[in-house]
Amino acid sequence: MIINDLNSSPILNQINLYEESFYPCLKKNNRLTLQEKAILMKYPEERVKKAIEYSLVQSPRTTLMEQLTWHCSQPTPTVYRSMWQENKLEIIATIALSIVAIALPVFFLRYLESPHHSLLLDKADPNRLMATDIKSFNDLSNLKQLNGVNISIIENRARPGEWANTGFIGKEDNLLDVLQKDWKTVGALGTTHIEIADHLQAIWNISSKLEENKENPKNLITYDFNSIKGNTINTGSSIKTFYTDYSVTQGWQNDIFDSCITDNLSEDFDKCYESFNDRTVFGCDLHLTNPENKEHIHVTDAIIQYIKKYGFYESGEENFYSIDPIRLASVFTGHRYCSIAKAIKQPCNSKAPNDPYYRLN
Repeated sequence: MIINDLNSSPILNQINLYEESFYPCLKKNNRLTLQEKAILMKYPEERVKKAIEYSLVQSPRTTLMEQLTWHCSQPTPTVYRSMWQENKLEIIATIALSIVAIALPVFFLRYLESPHHSLLLDKADPNRLMATDIKSFNDLSNLKQLNGVNISIIENRARPGEWANTGFIGKEDNLLDVLQKDWKTVGALGTTHIEIADHLQAIWNISSKLEENKENPKNLITYDFNSIKGNTINTGSSIKTFYTDYSVTQGWQNDIFDSCITDNLSEDFDKCYESFNDRTVFGCDLHLTNPENKEHIHVTDAIIQYIKKYGFYESGEENFYSIDPIRLASVFTGHRYCSIAKAIKQPCNSKAPNDPYYRLN
């Protein structure tokens, strides 16, 4: 038997079972017959090594052939090591292609969700013309009054229960803080208050005209954002569909930035108004809803002017007239509120205002 020949062979004292030279030495052993060498050579080298190890060390009573037969029937780890050594490049390439095949669809889905391809997100330029009456971030930081009215007076007028039940800012809000917060948000979105107001005004004009002519029973309109020169919103797919609900309100609301109104109304009140070429007007409402994500905002004719002149979107949890610029971007683009907030590194406050006059079409 082979095992007896190997046991009696002095060559075993010179062979390390785990050296690379072991198998060639075994094949050159002249004490083995040609038939025995042929039998050994038909088995993989790793299996022969393992069989001899077991036969000589762990189980000397079994023959080498018995060990070979048993080991060849077992899926030993050495087989996998051998496969790895022989097919290393192919295995790596297969794993890499599998990762790419899984990652690409995920990437494209994330890309379609991301607002980066629909909003020009960038760092706010402090010198960019943002609004008509407060032109830049530098002007905002040095603000003492607006339209000739001290900031403290405007802030008092804007409190809930003063000039309006819901107010124009929250009970504890500071007007300058509200302005700076919304200015930073709009700057991070890469657009301007002027452009936002122009888009809102254009949508307003389409909706009011259709309502006036009774041409829009389903309250559905389409709007092309590229109709505004220098558009930075939805540049890839500029035409969007919106639900609109346009209505004319009853009553009167004074403008908190109005410089003609003082604590003691004088005879010059009417004369003061005669000098105004661009008065802020209250009187109509527009509910604007994006059917893609069901996000909505409540727009007044006055707030469009507030946005364009001052970058003022109002504030206050109970003030359903206030517009969150991130929610406005969500309505404009159809992207989820939180995806836009994340893109500009702001917290996700996805709770929509509780608007008692809102209804989803």
